[in-house]
Amino acid sequence: QPLSRPFASVTFELGLQLSLSLPVCYNALDLDSSPILNLHPQPQSSSPFPTPVEAVIMGGSCFEQVGPLPDKAKDRELKELDNFYCAPFVLNGKQWPTTEHYFQAQKFPNSPDLQEEIRTAATCMGPGGCYMLGQSRGRLRPDWEEVKVDIMYSANKAKFQQNPSLAALLRGTKGRIRAQGNADGWATWNEILLERVREELRSEHDCDATVLSARVSTMNAYRTTMQQYNSQPNELRNQRLSLAIARLAEKRQDPSIVVKNSQMEGFTVKGFEDTKGEAPWISGVFWVDPLEPVVNGQPHLITGTVEDGEHGHMFYGSRNGLSQWVLDESFDPNQTGGYLTLPPASAPKRPSHGVASMLPLGKHQWIDYGGAATTLDIVLGRGRADAR
Repeated sequence: QPLSRPFASVTFELGLQLSLSLPVCYNALDLDSSPILNLHPQPQSSSPFPTPVEAVIMGGSCFEQVGPLPDKAKDRELKELDNFYCAPFVLNGKQWPTTEHYFQAQKFPNSPDLQEEIRTAATCMGPGGCYMLGQSRGRLRPDWEEVKVDIMYSANKAKFQQNPSLAALLRGTKGRIRAQGNADGWATWNEILLERVREELRSEHDCDATVLSARVSTMNAYRTTMQQYNSQPNELRNQRLSLAIARLAEKRQDPSIVVKNSQMEGFTVKGFEDTKGEAPWISGVFWVDPLEPVVNGQPHLITGTVEDGEHGHMFYGSRNGLSQWVLDESFDPNQTGGYLTLPPASAPKRPSHGVASMLPLGKHQWIDYGGAATTLDIVLGRGRADAR
């Protein structure tokens, strides 16, 4: 069974304490249910690297999902698809023990000494392992978020191309590949890139062109999204955009429409005087929320930054037969109260021809939580008062 923590030496209790430091790959360490230690050493590799000794590594093994839902009893475990699996390959003129070694080293293109230290690390985990060395974030390349999935893809493509038995294993899988970990992060992106590599390794006759095109499109959408994210990483909009892309990818749905919507013009709220200093976020640009763009049949807008907590929502709340526009720091589509609300009679109905036609654009009397009225002017664009 997988161990609960990484290790550089393994301790087994057989009537006495015996500590063994074993120069074998992760895939050579076999801990069966039997109390007896079974070791099946691999043939000596020509690789100049000491090979990793981990039985639990980050996300761990991947699985070939045989049904529409994960099934531990039926899904086939594929430890060879793990990024910490020892399968040396050559990329950029150098040999790498695992895809994780290559991935971590690419964080520091301007630090060749650190890259080499990562490349030759004896393990993946532990204080001197490639993963921990890769957490030296002080010199992290500025475009890392937008290129990291492509980098892991390139490493996996080389790994499987240069290890024929692994290529045959991956080509032989069918349907969805399931990785472990956070579905909003690397679990999903490892699945996507592995499914792409699988189709690229297949012959023209066996390749599913539709699946391949979809996986390429998803990775392109991620790259475009993260380019926008890198420009303003603290914006609530960009954080929710990256999350929306990951969740659509996890469902194997096309995220391109979300990317397109994210490039729409924003809506500027003008005229609010924050005399109490409670809601500075109201006077600013609002954007259609990438994660939940429609609430109760109307657009849901967001604004502000995450780091300083100054962010808010404009949405159409509905409760007990009452529906009205709400401006508030909290988002609950089942509520009609908030910092500012717009009574239904004050928001004239317009024919629905896009987001702008559905919003309460122009000047309207909004009511604050104390019952006082304040006039807000909502316009399309970044403050262009003549835009309607």
